[in-house]
Amino acid sequence: MDKIKLFCLPFAGGSKSAYHPFIRMAPEYLEVIPVELPGRGSRYREQLLSDVHSMVDDILQQIHHHLHKPYALYGHSMGALLSFVFAHRVAEQGKNQPLHLFLTGREGPSVPPREKIYHLLDTDELVSELREMGGIPREILDDSKLLDIFLPIIRADFKATETFLYTERKKLDIPVTVITGSEENISEERAEAWKNETMAGADIRKLPGNHFFIFNYPAEIIEMIARTVCAKMNVLS
Repeated sequence: MDKIKLFCLPFAGGSKSAYHPFIRMAPEYLEVIPVELPGRGSRYREQLLSDVHSMVDDILQQIHHHLHKPYALYGHSMGALLSFVFAHRVAEQGKNQPLHLFLTGREGPSVPPREKIYHLLDTDELVSELREMGGIPREILDDSKLLDIFLPIIRADFKATETFLYTERKKLDIPVTVITGSEENISEERAEAWKNETMAGADIRKLPGNHFFIFNYPAEIIEMIARTVCAKMNVLS
């Protein structure tokens, strides 16, 4: 059996290095490929993007040559939204669709946005909010020089998600697994909204922790993904 590719799409402010634990823990038949967006990590010299559709254009350009093989998408927070838009994009273009979407840390895309607009907060307010969210190393938040590099990235990402306009479209024919943290501000109803986006079923789960619970459960998450896609391929073979 060919390796199944798992493309991991970044959360706001994140780079592909965040998914290195997934690479280490993946079984032999699952190839984990984190995707880097412009303006961070190895692409730090490139111009930041602040629009979800432009980000998906960039992702598609990077991985289009892999799409003839079986693959799945994983995305946390902003990455979940990017996965959703990407899945619609390849369906509309008649390209091979992902076997499964694995989405963490985000409510369904039809849920109205929250009142607080993070990308417009002043620096002190934004840093305070980031501290409360967790997941960002204190070394960054406590260092003004590192903040000068990091804040434009997180603002661009927040702008992309906060200005995204949801429009109702034909439902995806792709199964979806959604996991949220027990302590993050996503109600059961907001998570269940993902069920409205697919005709292939959505499995809604919880794990203990705040918005960045994924850092505490990389082995459990990658094992669940691997088990799911392997079962899917056995059905298809």
